[in-house]
Amino acid sequence: MIKVMLTNACNLNCKYCYEKNKANKSMKLKTAIETIDFYFDKYNKFDSISSLRFHGGEPLLQFDILKEMVYYFEKKSNALNKDSKFELTTNGTLINEEIANFINEHDFKVTVSLDGNKSEHDKNRVFLNGEGSYDETIIGLKTLRNIVGPNKIFLRLTITPDTIDSLYENIRFLMNLGYKKFRLSLDFYSNWIGEEFKIEKQFTKLKNLYIENRGDIYLDIFDGNYTNYILENQNIVYCNAGLGSVIVDTDGILYPCAYSMDEEFQIGNIWTGVKFEKFSEIIKKYFNKNNQIYKKCKECEVKRFCMGLKCSFVNLSVNGKLNVPPYGMCVQEKILYYLMKDIISTLILNNDYEFKKLVDIIKSKKELSIIEGL
Repeated sequence: MIKVMLTNACNLNCKYCYEKNKANKSMKLKTAIETIDFYFDKYNKFDSISSLRFHGGEPLLQFDILKEMVYYFEKKSNALNKDSKFELTTNGTLINEEIANFINEHDFKVTVSLDGNKSEHDKNRVFLNGEGSYDETIIGLKTLRNIVGPNKIFLRLTITPDTIDSLYENIRFLMNLGYKKFRLSLDFYSNWIGEEFKIEKQFTKLKNLYIENRGDIYLDIFDGNYTNYILENQNIVYCNAGLGSVIVDTDGILYPCAYSMDEEFQIGNIWTGVKFEKFSEIIKKYFNKNNQIYKKCKECEVKRFCMGLKCSFVNLSVNGKLNVPPYGMCVQEKILYYLMKDIISTLILNNDYEFKKLVDIIKSKKELSIIEGL
């Protein structure tokens, strides 16, 4: 997969955004086409399906460029007799019938950022003038759902200390609107000290909701963790950021991950490729050698399950070290580990056929998957 930052510009000014200080640059068509050539020259041979994911800023501000990239990408992929897969993360406010039809015609998976009901969403997701974006997001979502249906739409809820208490109710609210696929993202830049019980309480209520609606809803904190739990005793496969996947900035510069798009972490460009020696320098410089901190993670009982041991560039972005996870992530992963234990025990007791099939598939692969959504 290749990830493309179509633009750093955005029509919102979300309070928790970690990209808001970037210049409002956008990708030119020439760079966009050369980015696709780079992917097919360097990375596509490792992918059974040709995959392209659009990021921003708000990528739909560059819809004309996005369309041209999709057409060219499909042409290159078809020539290799491969299927194409497209993903888009958007705030949803710009979706109209033209965009929704294009998304439908090219079989996109779309993640729309929506933090819950109007009062909760508008706490943090605001326009440049400070007004809430809920109403416009809902209009765009309805337009999209009317054309593509609900199954290709994921709602991403970013959770902050001032919204954690309403998480369960927000999921119920969105389910009542007809949505059933959710990606939950704890804001790791926030201070979660003292909020541990709130996280556990809300996640536990979601666990019960998930079991009650098994097969009817998707919650990434659970669905995305079956492999991690079932194969926790296998060798850990770390995130392949910078090696198996890269993100391309608007000017063609390569970075390992969307969380590491500062000049210091440039690892090449689309014209000359990845400089692996630069990647090695980053690892050496930012790998924490403090034995006390590192020992805490090495001895943790959930280490093979934990996202904090795999998502190095999230750690780096928040804490300045590749192998020191944010406190909020540490709390989250310990809670999820034991909730996954409860879920799996319940599914086994219920003799859940779909779960048995999933276990067989996971064990046949004999590898630990990486959680989606970064």
